[in-house]
Formats: sequence, structure tokens, C-alpha cells
Amino acid sequence: MDAAEIVAAATAGLLPKVEDVDPSTARMEGDWLAVSGRVVMPVDGVAWALDRTTDLPIFDELNATLGVLCLVAGRAAGRLQDLTRYQYTALLADAPNVDGLVGSVLFSRDYVIIEEGAFARYVEHYRSGSAIWGGFSHGESPAEDSGVITEIRARRDVIAPTPHHISSFRRLTRATGPREQFLRTYHTIELLFDYITYRHLVKAGDDLVDFGKIMSVYQRAELARLKGILREFCRDFDAVAATMVKLGEFLDRAQDMFQVHGKDGNPLGEEPKWNAFCDLIEAGSLERSSVKTTILAKNDEAFDTLFANLAAYLIYRMRSSIAHSRIGEYLLTDADDAMIAGFGLPLLQEVAGQVFGSAELAALVA
Repeated sequence: MDAAEIVAAATAGLLPKVEDVDPSTARMEGDWLAVSGRVVMPVDGVAWALDRTTDLPIFDELNATLGVLCLVAGRAAGRLQDLTRYQYTALLADAPNVDGLVGSVLFSRDYVIIEEGAFARYVEHYRSGSAIWGGFSHGESPAEDSGVITEIRARRDVIAPTPHHISSFRRLTRATGPREQFLRTYHTIELLFDYITYRHLVKAGDDLVDFGKIMSVYQRAELARLKGILREFCRDFDAVAATMVKLGEFLDRAQDMFQVHGKDGNPLGEEPKWNAFCDLIEAGSLERSSVKTTILAKNDEAFDTLFANLAAYLIYRMRSSIAHSRIGEYLLTDADDAMIAGFGLPLLQEVAGQVFGSAELAALVA
């Protein structure tokens, strides 16, 4: 319903208050319904990993609440008084008329409910990147899947550099499992490989010296290009390293995938380095100070270089194992999905979030 219909129904005593949601306060905030200080936005695709059994809080990078994701598509509304404040707010927008708020009612789609005080900031800085940091996209067609994620952390100013990235981001939220989501997330970065070189050439203009430098470092090998992307656009390698601690429960499989079936470009190819890495993971710490006490990195620059190259290598090896079923690659089994979901995706999502949220990328494509 629109705001005028809701206010009229509330005035007629047809709509109750639920918790702090007062339907008589309904108004339109642009194209969206706002009720009692919250704005309702429809959700399009939803990633498989999100838990559909509960409202999911959305926090920004400073731990302030932006809103709540209500995965209610296809769910019976039941008694209005039994709904959470967010679900009731969503239902006010979802119902076609007042009659649609009583009796046997099913939500037609999912919604994100944004706190009105954060709405302008959300639209400007977070909305376009929701598929990367939150596993959902804004739009009109409903989606329904289930998963294990129980809260969402927003990432500020994530950009889609090209129309192809807009489509690629949307496809992320329609993945049906961890392998497909991993590949689709990888493809968003893969789209940058030649595009970044092109943008550098555009920026160089008629400067043949810069042109020569750009072409001298141009790499056709995919792993080398991925490493270059991380080194250029990732700035928080402490966060990248922190995600690698999640490998702890999968070290046996990791040994097989990354070492036994290892390829050129492995920064931990030497056994003492791999062992030192595993020791740190088993100790539960890949903090900068801990790593610098080992043979892995003796200073901050070496730490950043190590984890840029290592993240690229681990991501690329997982991508190759998922994409290719052939002799010479690690052949995945169903049991490996847990490692992809529990380690591979968090690592790749951290990298993708940093890349597409970097000021350097925004400046390059401007």
C-alpha cells in the first residue's frame, strides 16, 4: 500500500500499532514507504548463505545500526501483533490493500528496513554495494534461499566500475551454493583485469613514458594479474590475514589443495614457510606482530606483500579447483563445500570488498 492508504486505514481504526510502529505516521520517502522513522526498500536477489529464520541486523563500519534485513518472502504473516516491528513495517508496504493485512497473508518479497536517520547515508554510500557486503540486492523480483549468516556488516562506498559489474554484482545474490557464489564473486574481480590496464592507459594520455611503464608491468598470466589487483587496491592486509585464521579447521584439505596440488606462484611453496603459517593458524593468530616473529615476514612491507600474494594464490587455487575438474587440479568433493563456505568465501569477499571500496579504484575509473 502507499502512505495515503495506510494513513486512511489507521485513521479509520483498521490498522493497529505494533511495538513502536504507528501506521498513522506513514509517508513516502521518494519511491519508498516510511513509517515511524524507518524506510522500507524491496529486495531482489538474496544470497543462499543468509539465515531466513530471523531479522538480520545491518551495521556500518563503526558498529552503528543502519537497519534490518527481513527475509520474509513466501512467509505467512499470521497475527499482526506477532510480527516484529520490522516485519510489520515491511507488511504495510507489501500488502496490496487493507484486506491484505488480515487473514491468510503471505509476504510477496523480501525487504530491507533502513533507519530513517541513516537513510540518506545508506543510499549514498552503501546501497550500490549491498550485493558485495551483504549478499542481497535492491530490486523488485523476490528470491528465497536459506543459509547461516546471522548479521551483516556494511562496507562504505563500494562501486561498480562498469555496467558489466552492475550485472555481475546482481548475479552474486542469485548463487545457489558456495561454489557458485565463489565463482561469481571471483568473476567481479576478473572483470577488472584488462579494464584496469585500459584505465591506466587512458590516464596516461599522450605521456609515452607512462605508457611504457604500464605496458612493462602488464601481465597476461591470470594469477599475476590477480596479485597486481590486490597490491594496487587492497589497503588493509591485517583484515585479509584475519580471514585466513578460518582455515584452521580445514588444514588437512588445505595441505592437499594448496601444497600437494600447488602451482607456481605459491608464496608458501617451501615447506618451512607452510609449516610456520600453519603453526600461526593453529595458535589462532595471524596478527602482524606474530607473523613478524617468523620466517614469513620481518617487517610491515614484507607482511603486506606476503598477504597480498598469498590471498591471490589461495583464491586462485580455489577458483581453479571449482572451475576445472581435471588431472593436475585438486578435485573437489562435497565435503570441500564447508571449506569454500567457511574459509574461501570470507577471504574472497574481504578482498572484493576492499577492491571495489578502494578510493584508488574510484579515482582511476572517474
